[in-house]
Amino acid sequence: MKFENTLENLAVLILNYNSSSLTISNADNMLQFGKGLNVVIVDNCSTDDSVAKFESHFKDAKNVFICKNNSNSGYAAGNNCGIKFIREHLPYADAILITNPDIFVPCTEVLESMYSEIFNNKKIGAVTVQTIYNGRIREPNECAWRHHSVSRLLMMSSVLFGRKVTHARYKEFDIQEREYSVVDVVQGCFFMCRVDALLDINGFDENTFLYAEEQILAKRFNRKGYYNAVLPKYFIYHNHREKDKQLKNYATKVEDMRHYFDSEKYYIREYMNCSKWKKFLARYVLDIDFQIKKLLLHLRWRIQGSI
Repeated sequence: MKFENTLENLAVLILNYNSSSLTISNADNMLQFGKGLNVVIVDNCSTDDSVAKFESHFKDAKNVFICKNNSNSGYAAGNNCGIKFIREHLPYADAILITNPDIFVPCTEVLESMYSEIFNNKKIGAVTVQTIYNGRIREPNECAWRHHSVSRLLMMSSVLFGRKVTHARYKEFDIQEREYSVVDVVQGCFFMCRVDALLDINGFDENTFLYAEEQILAKRFNRKGYYNAVLPKYFIYHNHREKDKQLKNYATKVEDMRHYFDSEKYYIREYMNCSKWKKFLARYVLDIDFQIKKLLLHLRWRIQGSI
């Protein structure tokens, strides 16, 4: 369903860290969808002169706002900073689109339809659309997945079984007579929420730096009686190649792996419904798996002569 001027009440939140070119392209893409649409760029203390580039490129754009973090606080805290900025400086904004820099939206209808659904269905916490990932549509799609059980999470992280375990992504989306499909978790790279729903769950949990934010956010919504949704009719493009390029040296790869395992352990401890002993065992296994993966990565880099 298409509404006139709905995007004037939408704030687009882009979290940037050393991705100025992608962020500028994303913001320019968004701005073409309406003069009233607002874009908030949160810079997580980049080291590549991102802020100066933003200030130069958007110097004449009255509806682009740049929020500067004094430290790289990670995905959750960075987005919370943006939400706070929107509440203080754009009080008329009633919805927020959270998007990674490496996203391209092909048409206005994507945003209008997402906006329409979250206000027609007040129990929707977060809504997203399907994703074309690095130029192709993967099956199952990247956009949503089921809540992880402890056993599935451990299998997915495992050196021996990680590539063999059946993934929790949805093979198909059940829309019945509606436009959306109810899912457990939506992708963190592109989704929309009402401001009041985000405030109801107190935003993101800042105890993770990177990874697991989607499933934590989904749990926070579920605990307040919300569900999450996908609009299967629409697609966005996710160019993840730039992120992949950043992980092509040993140190950054190890740091990325450490963030992943730390976040998964936190998710197990704080958000999974199982016994304390099962949580303890799961976190212990993840610690072992991290050390094994780190060792294997070190050996591979040594063989390649990259260390």
